[in-house]
Order: sequence, then C-alpha cells, then structure tokens
Amino acid sequence: MATSRDDVISGSKAAARLREAAIEVFAENGYGGTTTRQIAARLDMSPAAMYPHYKSKEELLYAIGYEGHALALRVVQDADISDADATERLATIIRRFAEWQAENHSRARVVQYELTA
Repeated sequence: MATSRDDVISGSKAAARLREAAIEVFAENGYGGTTTRQIAARLDMSPAAMYPHYKSKEELLYAIGYEGHALALRVVQDADISDADATERLATIIRRFAEWQAENHSRARVVQYELTA
C-alpha cells in the first residue's frame, strides 16, 4: 500500500476533478451505491477516463480518505494553541474541527462514513 502523499494523491487537475466528483456522488449514494460510470458522468467523461488516474473505485476512495484525513489533521494541528490552557486548547480544536466538518460536509461525510469500504 502507498505510504506517501505523492503515492496516493495524483497532482493532476483531472485527478483532482475526479476526486471532487466522486466525493459528491459517494456522499449522495454511498460508496457501495456508486459506479465509476456515475462519477465519470458527473464530469461528462467516459468511464474509461478515470483509469489513467485511479486503477479502481477503491483506489479513488482511498485517495479521498487519505486526503480528507490529512486535511482534517492539519485543521486540528493548526487550531492547537500550545501556550493556552487545556480547556481553551480543547475548545478551540473542537470548534475548528466542527467548522471544517460543516464547511466540507460532503468530504467529511465520505471520509467518516465510508471507513469500512
């Protein structure tokens, strides 16, 4: 299994568009209820257009999960005020994480609900 961000997240614009489209469709239908055809159709692409970027729907979900967890971790780390007291630190982290979840509700839904997939 890939271990670095570069191994998992393709930097191409097409791959980023595929991830965003997949997030929308996975959030609407769930991973199991989504086909690669549906993801490609969201972008007016042929289903085969996904495969140069991701070998499978599973690999695409893995990339979304990896990226989503990395973003959430960065939010939590950036929210931590190391010189504040513990109560303020925890409250700030929880508030910022909740804001991130609300601002990125589709991504957060996929990252949290599709862990078993």
